[in-house]
Amino acid sequence: MSMINKLSLGALALLPAAVFAAVPAEVTTAIEAAETDGLAVAGSLLGVAVAIWGALYIKRKFFG
Repeated sequence: MSMINKLSLGALALLPAAVFAAVPAEVTTAIEAAETDGLAVAGSLLGVAVAIWGALYIKRKFFG
């Protein structure tokens, strides 16, 4: 591997750290809040799906 390829791979390895270092704290806080909201929505949808499945299971098992 040539020296230029090695240097470019090293620069690519450091690129994500440089990108994240430039992100303001407000943006990080907003992203964390959005992730928390997303988890709440996903949990609610899972709860609704389980409730629907349970109702259909009971209907089929006992009234079927």
